[in-house]
Amino acid sequence: MSRLRATVSLIITDLFRSLTGGIVVAGAIAFLLVAILSVTGGVDRNYVVHLVGGFFGLYAMLLGWLVSDRTNRSSSYQILVRMPNRSMFLAAILIVVIVTCVVLELVVTVLSLTRLNEPIPLGAWFEIAPAWFSLVVFGATVGIHLSELVRYGWSRIAAYAALGFLLVGVNLNGVDGGRSLGASTRWLSRLSINPDRIGWIAGIAKALVWPISASFRVARSEAYSLWEGLAPALLIFAASLIFLLAVMTFDKKDLVLPED
Repeated sequence: MSRLRATVSLIITDLFRSLTGGIVVAGAIAFLLVAILSVTGGVDRNYVVHLVGGFFGLYAMLLGWLVSDRTNRSSSYQILVRMPNRSMFLAAILIVVIVTCVVLELVVTVLSLTRLNEPIPLGAWFEIAPAWFSLVVFGATVGIHLSELVRYGWSRIAAYAALGFLLVGVNLNGVDGGRSLGASTRWLSRLSINPDRIGWIAGIAKALVWPISASFRVARSEAYSLWEGLAPALLIFAASLIFLLAVMTFDKKDLVLPED
């Protein structure tokens, strides 16, 4: 555990001593100013739940990518050689990304409370927090896979882009909000895919994205089913499998890290 704590400390210190760390904080501040504080008339609970939860889920993916790429250099050798296994190094990266995103999300959320039209009940935060946390964990694990650090023989970016397009396209077609938004913006309507045309593939796509959409439903001010209540746990379980895949890939990789 002491080695893990030391590695986390080194990675997070390196991040926030660089321009990248400043950009990470500036991005969160810019989101707060543009998406929350600039909205006239205030915001409601569902708006905050969708925007803040979704933004930091994507932000965790981006930050996972950035931090992993920053550690993909020759100076990381002195850390790796002192570890009993490489998985601890990836665990340190994941902890840094999750902690950074959670802290920024807390700050943005607290500042957003001043713009709420109606206060969110204290009990509701016990539903919102797990949903948001699961999105951050899931995004962080996917972000690690996007980096060159765990790449083994081929790049996953093209595959993730194709999968993301399929998931977004199918689910935009099946969601009323996506339909209305797609109707008002020509480019977004083109992303909508008719599930009848791709049959069982659409069913798989909806099943894959269900834990994410169900997590948002749990955090909203409406009733949800028992299975939807388990969605955040399912999302973290999926993130664990994705992280395990990264560990397996990283263990097999011949480490030829570039110079700083």
